[in-house]
Amino acid sequence: MRTWLSGLMLICTCAVAVDGPFEADEHTVLLMHFDGEARDASDCENHGRPRSELTFTEDGRFGQALLLDGTGGVPVNPSGSLHIGTCSWTWELWVRPIEARRATIIATGWGNNRQLGLRFDGKHVLAWSLSGSASAHLAAEPAEGTFFDDAWHRVALVVDRERGGELRLYVDGQRVGVDRAARIPPIVFESQTMGLCIGAIAPWYIGKPGGFVGAIDEVRLSDIVRPDYAVTDPLPPQPAVGATGVTPFTWDVAASTVPLRLTPQNTVIALNDGVRESTTSKAGAELRSFLRRAHGVTAGFELVDEGKVEDVPGQVVLALGPTRWVDPTEITSLSRDGYIIKRKASTVVICGGKSIGTYYGTMAFLDRFVGIRCYMPTDLWISLPETPEEAGITLGNIDLRIEPFTRSASLSGVQRIPGDKGWMQRIGGQRRLGGTHQHSLWTRFHPKRYAEKCPEIYGVVKGERYIPRKSHDQRWNMCYTNPATVNAAVDSARRHFRQRPQDVYLAYSVMDGHAVCECDTCLAAYKATDSGTDKHARTRGHSLVYWRFMNQLATRLEPLFPDKKLIGLAYASTRFVPPFTLHPNVVVFANFHIAELDADKIISPDATGTSRFEQWLTVCTMFGNHDWYHGNGFLIPRSYTGYWSHFMKALQEKAPAGVFQHCECYPNWGLDGPKYWLMNRLWWEPELDPEMLWQQFCDDMFGPAAAPMRSYWRRWETLWIAMDNVKGPERKLFRWGRQFLADAEDRAVLAACREDLDVAMGTAVTDRQRQRIELFSKTFRLCERLFELARAESLTQDRVDAVREYAVSLVQDPMTLYGAGAKPERALETIDRALTTLSKGKVK
Repeated sequence: MRTWLSGLMLICTCAVAVDGPFEADEHTVLLMHFDGEARDASDCENHGRPRSELTFTEDGRFGQALLLDGTGGVPVNPSGSLHIGTCSWTWELWVRPIEARRATIIATGWGNNRQLGLRFDGKHVLAWSLSGSASAHLAAEPAEGTFFDDAWHRVALVVDRERGGELRLYVDGQRVGVDRAARIPPIVFESQTMGLCIGAIAPWYIGKPGGFVGAIDEVRLSDIVRPDYAVTDPLPPQPAVGATGVTPFTWDVAASTVPLRLTPQNTVIALNDGVRESTTSKAGAELRSFLRRAHGVTAGFELVDEGKVEDVPGQVVLALGPTRWVDPTEITSLSRDGYIIKRKASTVVICGGKSIGTYYGTMAFLDRFVGIRCYMPTDLWISLPETPEEAGITLGNIDLRIEPFTRSASLSGVQRIPGDKGWMQRIGGQRRLGGTHQHSLWTRFHPKRYAEKCPEIYGVVKGERYIPRKSHDQRWNMCYTNPATVNAAVDSARRHFRQRPQDVYLAYSVMDGHAVCECDTCLAAYKATDSGTDKHARTRGHSLVYWRFMNQLATRLEPLFPDKKLIGLAYASTRFVPPFTLHPNVVVFANFHIAELDADKIISPDATGTSRFEQWLTVCTMFGNHDWYHGNGFLIPRSYTGYWSHFMKALQEKAPAGVFQHCECYPNWGLDGPKYWLMNRLWWEPELDPEMLWQQFCDDMFGPAAAPMRSYWRRWETLWIAMDNVKGPERKLFRWGRQFLADAEDRAVLAACREDLDVAMGTAVTDRQRQRIELFSKTFRLCERLFELARAESLTQDRVDAVREYAVSLVQDPMTLYGAGAKPERALETIDRALTTLSKGKVK
């Protein structure tokens, strides 16, 4: 991530501060002077986050210094810029210890056998590292007489990737521990972030005795080997490359077609040795739990480390992660979320591009081969075999390689439901490859950083330069015609990717309003596009200057970050397609409302012969869409999975290089909860048939009552399309006066929906089936009553009160409406507003 910096000229070539404090340059990722605070003086902003008031001494090496009593410390939040990874590093600091005790001076990692740090180890100062089973350490000469002389001493730790990951230690400018070679492999976290702790081995040890006692000053971390620590002597002998002693796994291909029976007694779940991410461990734990539940047992399907698995006749191995059964070539090109599921004789390999891909592959294995699916939050909505006999799992040949079609995806507004154990992760509903794609100008151009030095980048609104003062202010925009705006954007991107190198993209998305810059230059640019008859000329002109700005920014950033993407939001004042091709690193994020697919003619040709959707795909390489898939703001089922299928298949047919999706959800689980699982499946595999997915859901959840429940959902989808797209008016968020308008034909469908629910309840045979039907039945009952209030020409207050009384009892269940549950005030506020609108002028 940081290799682009290696060719830049150093601003400061002095590695060791002798005559003054350290200085920051473009390779500095953290610099703390400890002059009364623990703030980072580098542009990575890795500020300390102390949990209590810090103590400083005036007798620092340069100015003040941090003084620790053995219980204190300074934690730094995880950051991409602190990720050890595959980079070279120089850690420098000044120390004045008081007590000769085993104590950490500074450390990072502290997760799943990965660490790097400096500590006093009895009589020595010690540099150590750990990456899985690979460890290294270096020690200076005994510390007494050197460190415990009431003087300041300069310590440096170096990781030199140019020399095979050589670990070097320096005390007062002299290299120590030269009698032994120490190397460390890459220390990689999948999150590509690491935290840091000064004065303790990890943040959770702060406040406990046993920490560092003494003073620390001038801590500087750099992502290069500083010149004063460079060495040119020959490298010590290194182990032969590839001399691991591991023999590639081979198997009888024909044996992979013979039926393979999985039982609790003959099947083990093997987890990869070495560095193992917690997500892989979680995948193994969930696989074991679900397989045991399916078979009605509390033992069997044991979890074992890969190295402890022996070749036992009749044994089945479910191997998770990059185990010895995986050929590295099988996974090298997988994306983070992609996975393979491949049977190799009596071993079934499940491995992702990263550990989260292994987790998704594990859930896919349960779905495809065991019939276990997580449709909605809580255990009630997990499909499980009704009897152990039904759980019999027999596998044939398996050779799957799955990549999600939607590269970056997220569902927002999903509240935590009591009793749920991870529905969102199980379905892969939060797979963003970076931060938000939404209204980001405040963050990109924060006034504290840019307002004073380049105020001209902020737009002119109503004759004055408008510099926002609060993050939620939506009444402003940037001046996209000013060259200084591009310069500031380049600066903000460099800062962001330095702090978060793991992010695939960065958004420069307009605020949630219609304000545009009204300076003379921008107005002239808008006028140049005005034909004199276009009522949208100003917005069209602003769209043009915005997308031109995005092209300029992408061109400037490409040499620095060739693989990074820039999101531009096609929304409000930037919604018109520009008459030029966008830079391939620009992602267009549109705001097509899939609920109005037909009414808005999103994928239907307009007067130009092409759809708006196609027009965007003509000029961009990567495309994203933000949909409002509420939920909250509606008190009727709002399901349009058929529309989603059409939209995703159109994307697949004309797909650019990358597809991004985001949906605001705020679910009303009791009205239309299944739609989120269905939509997410289409995001992964657009070719899937939504009718098949609906039928699978109904079969799994309702058993013999599947037919009337499938009829119920089919009627509602048809009704939504008829009311919202065909007859109108559009059923908008919180527009209660429109939402419950229905003619005789619509009311007949509503009556048929109630009949479907009643038939289903009478047909269900298990308590779980009846509980599921009851959730939809009781929530729909509120919907029915609101339709009745809307139709009535006059009402009594008692009738209105009766509906509210029913609502009060309904929203005690968190699975009914958004905001329902232990504190249902938000849900009731929504219902009260609907009741007020529907009863206005009718109560006699």
